Amino acid sequence: MKSKIICFSSHIMEMNQVAFNPVDLRNLSLFFNNGGYVMDFSTTEFDDFTESVVGIPITTKYQTSKAKSLNSFFSEANDQEARKLLSALLEYFDNTYRKNSRPQDIDNVKRMDNYYETIVHISNSWNYTPSQDLLSKSSLRSKSLDHQFVRDRLKDLENKMNDDSAFSIGTSKDLLESVMKSILDDAHISYTSEKGRTDDVPALWNKVQTELSLKPKDMPDTPIGKSSKEILSSISKIVIDMDDLRNQYGTGHGRNSSFKPLPIRYGKLTAAMTITLIEFLLDTIESRQSE
Repeated sequence: MKSKIICFSSHIMEMNQVAFNPVDLRNLSLFFNNGGYVMDFSTTEFDDFTESVVGIPITTKYQTSKAKSLNSFFSEANDQEARKLLSALLEYFDNTYRKNSRPQDIDNVKRMDNYYETIVHISNSWNYTPSQDLLSKSSLRSKSLDHQFVRDRLKDLENKMNDDSAFSIGTSKDLLESVMKSILDDAHISYTSEKGRTDDVPALWNKVQTELSLKPKDMPDTPIGKSSKEILSSISKIVIDMDDLRNQYGTGHGRNSSFKPLPIRYGKLTAAMTITLIEFLLDTIESRQSE
């Protein structure tokens, strides 16, 4: 328990660390600062935008120009909030400002393009590294799991998570599906129909829930049980939505020329949620084995 508390405390400390070093801050200022302006935002529009993303109308908070207020926010905000706003601003630059630039904005777009690759690199420099604990847990708690497959998929995610959201989404689904099949194999539960059709992800999840007593109805009628029911119901929705997400935006299906992948951050989020869910399943198996 003590080690878990220490790990959790370390995670909280990381979340509270400032996001960018002085060189990053300098490059961010060069990219966004156009004589105190930020792209085509008015002061009111910029406050509305930043408040919708991070809950803070930053020019109102810092009482200075939009560009200086943004630099102050990047200097002070924790890693999560700063990168959240940077990602939203980059998306606005890509999808709105650059595409629909007015004649008076063309020179500024060209100026920003000179720094664009550097800023994208800064935005992508925060990496979610798959937990190596997952490898040891899978070895100890599932006899049927293809451990080399898990190791390879985790390595793939680590290498490509910053470059390819479709790959991250598709690989996350494959990893979760493999772990669930292994859990069912250990329990000698079939996931193949009489016609030889393999269960899809939602059906696999339903069987895993039943096997591990993780259905909301399995929770006791207590305050903690009520909260557990809500969490498990949310997890079920995430699993189903993840399967839909993979079908629409992941790898494994042919794409036409109009296909537009999701932003990288959605691939990272999907991978992080998948690994956390797998760890939860393996921890549940360990808990049942120790009872």
